[in-house]
Amino acid sequence: ARPQPAAMASRLLNSKGFIEVRTYTLHPARFNDYVQLCTEAAALRKRLNPGFLAFFTPEAGTSLNQVTHLYGYASYDDRDATRARMAADPEWRDFVAKGRPCVAHQE
Repeated sequence: ARPQPAAMASRLLNSKGFIEVRTYTLHPARFNDYVQLCTEAAALRKRLNPGFLAFFTPEAGTSLNQVTHLYGYASYDDRDATRARMAADPEWRDFVAKGRPCVAHQE
């Protein structure tokens, strides 16, 4: 069974693992497009990256066109292997190609 995000985060924080925070600033006019793409690709993301923990969108503040992803990894080798597996997957490459025009920059 796949670990639940809270359990995985707790395990990572109590081990040598780490949590990667990815923040993307989106083109304001493409924000909803990106969120919809991520919603549609949620099962794919979870299948390819079992360390996926969370996806956040703001409701208030000065960064309303940003999204944040959290990923947990047991090690840098785990992260590298996961990212390589994702990059090799045709469905993931299609998701990235569709999402890239929505992204102004990644922090």
